[in-house]
Amino acid sequence: TQALAHLVLLECAAARGEFAVADEHAAAAEGLARQYDLSAPAAVCAWYAGQRLMISGDYAGAERAYAEAARMTARAGMLEGRQDLPLITTFCLHLVDGRAAETVELLADKHQSGAKWTLDAYALALASAGHVKDAKAVAATRPPVRPDFLYELAMIWRALAGMLLDDRERMVDCYDKLKPFSDRVAGAGTGVVALWPVALTLGDLAIRLGQPDASRDHYVKALEVAERVGVPRWVEAARRAVSNSPGNGHS
Repeated sequence: TQALAHLVLLECAAARGEFAVADEHAAAAEGLARQYDLSAPAAVCAWYAGQRLMISGDYAGAERAYAEAARMTARAGMLEGRQDLPLITTFCLHLVDGRAAETVELLADKHQSGAKWTLDAYALALASAGHVKDAKAVAATRPPVRPDFLYELAMIWRALAGMLLDDRERMVDCYDKLKPFSDRVAGAGTGVVALWPVALTLGDLAIRLGQPDASRDHYVKALEVAERVGVPRWVEAARRAVSNSPGNGHS
């Protein structure tokens, strides 16, 4: 139970972007896992190790860490509810690396087999690959995103697909639903992946929805979040967004 408490606190700290605190809980949980030979906490910490590498920008290292985490999860008999994590992490790594288009085939099989979480990811991959007609067909339905641990991620995917498909209704919906998460790093609360500050996507949505002043406020918030968590490439992206934002006198 002590190890479990550290894992819960790890995910809470990661959700707030307090990764130094999350690291401490991961180290404590790993220590207990080694001491008492607990395979489940060790597997959870392995996914978190992948998240930390993803945040640092070491995507190849993250990929290796996720492969090891998947093996440990299978060995611990914890695959129930986690069997899609390898595919989710692969998609997210491609997305942050600007290569979402390369995941179309990977996601197609999973989507066609009826997976619930793939709708927005698959639509985004198709749109990124220029298959706009197919993406629109996939995105024709917009079921509510389930309020599970993928919620924030799925809403970001939905927002990005909405912008690529110029789907105003989708953009408005995502803008409203993502606002409460404006001080978060997208997906960080999973303890598995992290994309970028949610406020960056809110700023992009605000521009597309004709709200230039709001967009600048979101980008300023994104910069604040990026500086707080100390990720240089997020800081750079947010600074660039602030200086180029229409609300900053640019058009």
